[in-house]
Amino acid sequence: MSWSLDDGLINGVIAAAVWSVGQRPGVWGKMMTALDRGVRKTKEDSLDAFFFQAMVDRLLEEFHMLYPD
Repeated sequence: MSWSLDDGLINGVIAAAVWSVGQRPGVWGKMMTALDRGVRKTKEDSLDAFFFQAMVDRLLEEFHMLYPD
């Protein structure tokens, strides 16, 4: 798995996710497995596409909370 978004941003997102579930043995590897699974679900099969879609989904969530149909 590789990516072209800023490596610092990607590493920061992964580290924040690991810290949010609690650092314990094996969590980093499991997080990478989960990330790989998410990447494979994208049409582009890329980490950039995975994170882009996550950001779009989050923005839409906020939008719909502010402006419900």
